[in-house]
Amino acid sequence: MIDTPRELMTALDAFVRVLGECGHPGWARRMERARSKIVAGEAQGLDIVLNAYGGTGSLSDLPFADDHPVKVLGVEVQERSAAVRIQLHSRTRTRPSD
Repeated sequence: MIDTPRELMTALDAFVRVLGECGHPGWARRMERARSKIVAGEAQGLDIVLNAYGGTGSLSDLPFADDHPVKVLGVEVQERSAAVRIQLHSRTRTRPSD
């Protein structure tokens, strides 16, 4: 189970909205699916977000200027998701053994 910072969810909500408004409904649906999993406490939602970047055909390839809301929110969502993933990994590594 993951604890989800409000800032990540706020950024993800805005990202889903902007992706849809800018003509990328497929990416919006994928990020909405990630959001649903994160809300349910499933770390797989973080993986969906993080795996959407890098490589050909990824969110990184969308043709927007760096200051466009899709790019700005995308960077924020990616960074916040990575931070939560790192915290989760740290917690599981430092958990005392039974």
